[in-house]
Amino acid sequence: MKKILVLTLALLLLVCLVSCDNATETNNNLNEPSVTEGSVKLNKFEQFEKRLTDNNIQYEVSQKVATMVGASEGYGYTFSDGTSVEIYLFDTSTEAYKAAFSSNKLNLESFGISMDVTFNGDICIYFNGESTNKAVITNVFNAIK
Repeated sequence: MKKILVLTLALLLLVCLVSCDNATETNNNLNEPSVTEGSVKLNKFEQFEKRLTDNNIQYEVSQKVATMVGASEGYGYTFSDGTSVEIYLFDTSTEAYKAAFSSNKLNLESFGISMDVTFNGDICIYFNGESTNKAVITNVFNAIK
């Protein structure tokens, strides 16, 4: 009888954990704007990656420490020509966003670095080097919704 009770409680706990995890995931997705491509919803980073692939631009992606520039999320994309871009997603209600948006610069104050960026709503792009595909990458970035 004890084994059945322990097994039932363990199963109940597992169901609760899974349902809580799904609720958190759903709430996070509500805060992240997305576009539907076919039957799949793509967030802004996924849209960028899909359009890069559609334009035959090869890349490697890495996660960035977005909080260093006041952003909520960020990724770096390194291209086959050795150049790279960084894209950051901001909460538009923060002071970091307002300062970056008004100056078109991201500041890494602890390193004394200021980077010129271009905004598309709540996301920005920073080009690290002069990519051979800069015009295409810029168009891909500007197409993000």
